[in-house]
Amino acid sequence: YCDDVCRAHAYRDRKKAAQDFVLGLMLAEAEWNGDRGIIRLLTCPTCGRITFAGGDRRSDAIYCGGTCRSRAWRQRAARRARRSA
Repeated sequence: YCDDVCRAHAYRDRKKAAQDFVLGLMLAEAEWNGDRGIIRLLTCPTCGRITFAGGDRRSDAIYCGGTCRSRAWRQRAARRARRSA
C-alpha cells in the first residue's frame, strides 16, 4: 500500500465485504427456513437492503441509514395527515 491510510481503508473494505457475505448467508438461511423474525431483523423495512444492527451500528437500529429513516418518517407523517383530514 502507498501509506497507512490506504492500508487502513483496504482493511475496512475487506472487513465490510466479509460481514456482508455472512449477513447474506444468514438471510438466505432464514428465507430457506421461513424465519420471518430474522428476515425482518436483517433487512431495511423501507428499501429492503441487507442491514444489521450492532457492531459498528446502534443495537436498536432498524433502517440501513439516514435516507431510509427520513423516508419512513415522511411516510408515517403523510399517513397521519390523511387520517386527520
